[in-house]
Amino acid sequence: MSFIEKSAPKSKGFIQSAMAAHLAEVFKTLRNLRDRQSLKATAARLSERQLRDIGLIKDDFADALNAPIFSDPSQVLGNKRRERAGNF
Repeated sequence: MSFIEKSAPKSKGFIQSAMAAHLAEVFKTLRNLRDRQSLKATAARLSERQLRDIGLIKDDFADALNAPIFSDPSQVLGNKRRERAGNF
């Protein structure tokens, strides 16, 4: 058995793993896009007082929606809330 024949299965497994990881990132990005649509609807529905009750302001939603597409908008909101904790 040659060196190439011995290493071929490992290469195939590596390529499959890389493709699976890439596919997972694509699905994560698609989920983030869906979450952004939901976030827009939520931002429009909540009043300033309701937002204050959960430690957020309208600008926090704008920041979450303008974050890079691969980032999770709920994490952006969580970070904003933690930064502001105790200031209301």
